[in-house]
Amino acid sequence: YIAVHFVDRREQRKVPFPYYLADETQPNEVRRGYPGDANEARHVGLLRLEDRRLELLPLPDPEHNQVIGFAWSPDARLLIDRASDTAVDRWLDVMDPGNGDIQRIWHSNRSTRIYTSFASSWHPDGRQVLFSGDLEDRYGLYRLDPASGRHERLSTADHDLLGSFSVVPDAGLVFYNANVPHPSEQQVFSIALDSGAANRVTFLAGTNSGVPSSDGSRLAVLHS
Repeated sequence: YIAVHFVDRREQRKVPFPYYLADETQPNEVRRGYPGDANEARHVGLLRLEDRRLELLPLPDPEHNQVIGFAWSPDARLLIDRASDTAVDRWLDVMDPGNGDIQRIWHSNRSTRIYTSFASSWHPDGRQVLFSGDLEDRYGLYRLDPASGRHERLSTADHDLLGSFSVVPDAGLVFYNANVPHPSEQQVFSIALDSGAANRVTFLAGTNSGVPSSDGSRLAVLHS
């Protein structure tokens, strides 16, 4: 299988937008909802390679929920990360293509949440799940045990995790960006998953983001 993000805008209204680069202004029609309209339907689907048949997973309310991301486990289970368009709810589900079962492993609900900056991935052990979230005062990196539903924070609570994170399975490391030493800067940190020890990797003042090598020994850094 190949997991795909399938977005269906066929039910949305056609809205004319002007195109000014031609000799004369031309109206181009695009599919876009007005305030109050239902959003496009956002699905996660499985494309079967043997016959190229696409099967959309029966996830609820695709017109009202966004797909944050999805990832395969080493034993071919699909982790699905979704959130409501209002940002109030977030769900982590696991789908087994063998029998089609979808299991809810975590749900967060907070009426005061107004935007999402989430990410998730399988732990290198293929059993636990790593995710970023705003469960406390600052965004952090968490480890979730699907069997018990318990989660623990891995990143320290004195800074925010910014955006996504990168898992290096062979090294047992996670790299992420944080607003350290103050909100106007961005530095790269790594966490060793076996010990939970966090290590600051970049120190140049300014904004830094990094891409780790496959063995975790090197980091390509974009600095500004």
